[in-house]
Amino acid sequence: MDRIFIPTLFRADNQISFNHLSPSLQKKTTFVVQAWEKKKYSSEYDLLVLPRKINIHDDYLCLAKTREIIHREGKNTKYVMMDDDMTFKRRNAKYRTGVSDMEKSKRDCTNKDDSSR
Repeated sequence: MDRIFIPTLFRADNQISFNHLSPSLQKKTTFVVQAWEKKKYSSEYDLLVLPRKINIHDDYLCLAKTREIIHREGKNTKYVMMDDDMTFKRRNAKYRTGVSDMEKSKRDCTNKDDSSR
């Protein structure tokens, strides 16, 4: 996977999915934001700013049009599009292999779980 696109709205200060990604995956992440919300994001983030005509306030097809722009932007890459409020868990290996590798059945993911290393 080359890129992660996260369409987001009203979450400039609370990026749940992004905060649950490992640092190596955060570097591959692009936030897809409304033009009027761009100023709320730090310059450290990669942003794909939607055209002003695609506006959540007047266009009920806004999400579909946003996805179309993401598909065009990522057409020559392997990419993932994810919601902005996801959390990630790791399951105990005993459910796949029969051999337990954790105390409990699941836990929050950590950087050690990043398979891109």
